[in-house]
Amino acid sequence: MASLMIKAKRIALRLTAIALISTCLLHFCEKGKSDEDLILELVESFEKLIEDQYTASLLDLLTDEFQDMEERSKPDMEEVLNQYFEAYSGIVVNVLGTHFNELKPFEAKIQTDVSLSHGAAKMFRKIVAYSGQTYRFTIRLKKINRQWKVSYAEWRYVYIEELFPESIKILKKLFPKLR
Repeated sequence: MASLMIKAKRIALRLTAIALISTCLLHFCEKGKSDEDLILELVESFEKLIEDQYTASLLDLLTDEFQDMEERSKPDMEEVLNQYFEAYSGIVVNVLGTHFNELKPFEAKIQTDVSLSHGAAKMFRKIVAYSGQTYRFTIRLKKINRQWKVSYAEWRYVYIEELFPESIKILKKLFPKLR
C-alpha cells in the first residue's frame, strides 16, 4: 500500500510539473514575440506608413529625443516627411535585409537595406526592372514601455552590389528581370 502511495505521489508530481511547464510555455507564447521579431515588424511597418503617407503614425515610431545624422529632431522630421510626401506621389518602399549589430534588453542597433522609388506607374517599374534607389539605414532603437522606437537614424545611398546578400535575393524576387 505504501509503494502504491509513493507511485501515486510521483505521478501527481510529474503531472503537476508537466502542467506547470505547459502553462509557462503557453504563457510565453501568448505573451509575445522576441525583441528581434518586434524590431523586424517595426521596420516592416515603415513600408506601409510611408507609402500611405501617414506622417503622424511614422512620428509615433520615433522617440521624443530622436535625432538623425544631420541632428534633425522629431518635429524636424515631420517637416521633412511632409515636404517629401508633397513632392512625390506613388511612393514605393521595399524593406530588404536587416542585420542586428546590437540587441540589448532596452537598446538595439540595426542596419537595414531599403529600396525606394516614386512615380505614378508602379507596375511599369516591374516591367522595366527598375528597383528604385537603394539605401542602407543605420538605426538605433530604444524600448520604452515594451515598445521599440527609433532614437537615431542615418542613411546613405548604396549601389546594388553593396547590399546585404539577402537584400539582393529579395530584390531579385521583387524584380525578376533585375541583373
